[in-house]
Amino acid sequence: MEPIVRRITPYLQKLLSGASINCDDNFRITSIDRTLREDFDGLSGGTQEQIAVLTRLAFADMLVESGKPAMIILDDALVYSDPDRMERMFDLLTQAAERTQILILTCRREIFARLGAHHLKVVSGSVS
Repeated sequence: MEPIVRRITPYLQKLLSGASINCDDNFRITSIDRTLREDFDGLSGGTQEQIAVLTRLAFADMLVESGKPAMIILDDALVYSDPDRMERMFDLLTQAAERTQILILTCRREIFARLGAHHLKVVSGSVS
């Protein structure tokens, strides 16, 4: 897990200053260290979701660095994020999009307008 932990750390530091993650041999995030060690399952739904997205970014970075194409698909991700964390996640997604294609599927386009959702057209409840 060292390669993933190494790649997720810069993202995590921008989201949760001073935090680090701990993983088991099954690629499962078991806890994060902030001022205290916190079990991953005990974190809020928003924090779990944000770390899951950052983990996808780290895996994509690893693929790109090895010369392989990578694409990240997020389906209604970040629905539990508070506004401040959402802004920080948008900064991280924008940064990652310089290296990796990111496709965001959502029914909440107004929230994602900063990422370009204002260019989308809604037709009969679906985005086209």
